[in-house]
Amino acid sequence: MARLTGEEPAQQLRSDLMRFKREQETGHAPTTEGQTSGRAAKGGEA
Repeated sequence: MARLTGEEPAQQLRSDLMRFKREQETGHAPTTEGQTSGRAAKGGEA
């Protein structure tokens, strides 16, 4: 499957394993819910 998407199988396995480990350590999947958009506030200051 990895070769069909253009990734090396070992690279895909490593990134999938890191994602799984991160989710297990935090107890949930990371989301952007509740985070700011990162845009500067009025006046140009963040």
